[in-house]
Amino acid sequence: MKITFKRKDNDYPGYKEYIKPVVDQAFFSDTFIEILCEILNVFNEYSNDICYKILKALKLGEFKVNEKEKDAYKSFSNSLYSFYYNVVSDDFGKFIFSKNQDLYNKNSLKFEDRRLQRYRGLLFEALVTKIVSIRFEEGEFETGCKVYINSNMILIHYGEGNAKHKETFDFAGWKEKEKYGEFHEFKINPSRFTKENYQLFAELIRQLNINNVSNYLVSVACADFTTNMKECIKSIEETMEDTEKIKFEVYGRDKLASLGSKCAPNKSYLLQMSNDYSEGKYDTAFEELAEEGTILS
Repeated sequence: MKITFKRKDNDYPGYKEYIKPVVDQAFFSDTFIEILCEILNVFNEYSNDICYKILKALKLGEFKVNEKEKDAYKSFSNSLYSFYYNVVSDDFGKFIFSKNQDLYNKNSLKFEDRRLQRYRGLLFEALVTKIVSIRFEEGEFETGCKVYINSNMILIHYGEGNAKHKETFDFAGWKEKEKYGEFHEFKINPSRFTKENYQLFAELIRQLNINNVSNYLVSVACADFTTNMKECIKSIEETMEDTEKIKFEVYGRDKLASLGSKCAPNKSYLLQMSNDYSEGKYDTAFEELAEEGTILS
């Protein structure tokens, strides 16, 4: 039995300059990961004052950071602000065009809102990939890829006449020695996890079971709360009465750090925040800020 991957997604210009610094610095702290996810989830639409709102949100985030993390948080804040500032700038659009004109035209990256949507997704994908890939230092993994089990590609057909198909996973990893695999989908917004994503998971799990692979993790990771992601999945299942339900893990931003093995200096804080989230006590200031941009003076 053999599991292999083939990358399908495109590589986007600007990763090293604007995405990697944010991910590397967020990885320092569970708190930074939670703040990054919240900002990506809340500030999801372009506006003329979006950079101003990001500055305010990052200032608000200082209240979640302990004293030992203050200096690191300044660097993280600068990198995240730089990400938003540059992604929505006209110069960045021209930079993408100069590197890959076909990618620029195909994805309408001339427009600020399209660049923001695409690069927010790339940033979240890079963050979760860094969290989970640490387990595959010995083994193989790929991102934005097709998965093959014994040379048979995992895919599903859908739409009128089954004319469409879905075949890519955001992350797939395999350890041959342990016969252990992981397969993840990454979504900033729960609504982006569709019936087709669910069906692709179901086909993957079916094929793993057929091939006697029992040691694996299948999950969806989301920048929103775990409860919101689970509600979305429940809504999908309610439309699939004739389809057998499957079980897979769900990691919202309140659980995301637990998805990886890493140095986590703020575990007690994350646990308390997770409890507060589950009890509906979380701070809604970022949501208010996204609407008004006037929380901090």
